[in-house]
Amino acid sequence: MNSRFLDILSLVAAVIVVVIIAVLMNNPPAGDELKVNTSVDVTDSPAVIVSENISLQKDFLTKEDQKWIIASRISKAMDYYEPDVRDFAARLIPKEHGGEYSIRQVSDIWDGVKEDWTYKADKGSIMDVSPASRTVHLGLGGDSNDFAVFMASMIKAVGGQARIKTVPRDDGSCHVYAEISLGSSADLDKKIINSSALSELKSSYSFAFANDPMGLNVFKYKSGEICTGESCWQYVEPFSMILNDPVKYSDICYENPKLIEYLLLAPYTNEIEFQAMYLKLRYGSYRKDSTRASVLRDIEYNYDYEDNGDKTYWLPLDWFGSYPGDGSNNAGGAFSVYYSDGSWNDQRFAGIGL
Repeated sequence: MNSRFLDILSLVAAVIVVVIIAVLMNNPPAGDELKVNTSVDVTDSPAVIVSENISLQKDFLTKEDQKWIIASRISKAMDYYEPDVRDFAARLIPKEHGGEYSIRQVSDIWDGVKEDWTYKADKGSIMDVSPASRTVHLGLGGDSNDFAVFMASMIKAVGGQARIKTVPRDDGSCHVYAEISLGSSADLDKKIINSSALSELKSSYSFAFANDPMGLNVFKYKSGEICTGESCWQYVEPFSMILNDPVKYSDICYENPKLIEYLLLAPYTNEIEFQAMYLKLRYGSYRKDSTRASVLRDIEYNYDYEDNGDKTYWLPLDWFGSYPGDGSNNAGGAFSVYYSDGSWNDQRFAGIGL
């Protein structure tokens, strides 16, 4: 079964639970007071909408029941599988950045959405969030909750993994933002550069590296010729020759020669570190509070422990951030995460970085 079928199947199950709870709430036991936010126009979306500020007797609606209602609402709103949503996400990615899902595409989507988004002050809880397909039709705009769901849907639409994180604030509200997956602990062993291929190339054309042992002036060019005496090396995309996955990383590196330089200086960089490195370089010149350019940006990503003990790494895409990975680490706090298939989990902050 594909992921879309599983998402829909899980959503149907979650909606059944919501409908049952809704029926019970319409017929509460004697003496129980039920207060539901009725300010939302349900004609905009057929989903069952219930405020997070439901006032019930404790034994009527458990915390888990409330989380299931929130999870089903988020799942329905993350309708990344709709053709209009997928088409919109694809249009944000330049033709030359097409192909396999990459951190470069994440940046393209972020730039396009952030630039055109009309922010409206938070109008309600996460339960009032607009589905991604509705946002496409009405125009990019809404509060930070809408932005979070829309961004997560965009990433899912192009093949990435994304989720919604809610972090409780002291005033009882929640900070809501999207997170994208950078990978798991298995990706720590996936190095960008093939060290054996690099050593072999240097051995075969040692004269080309005599005065440039790191190859900084060789690998950054797509083609060229180096001669000494009777020996010549006419090369074409030499950096591609030393990559473990040239299809995935060759174009993005040649587009950003500084990436090649950093990888040669740190040849054991893994796939998770590479994504952070790309963001640091792409957004390195951005500094909203100064005219001075910063060479690199501070990229924050955190990790969680799965039930099987595996580590997974997540990067925030927060409306209040200036670039992907800006600002939302919430060190030391508790939070909840919600997925497009209707599942959810309560967690505590585990750590930042690797």
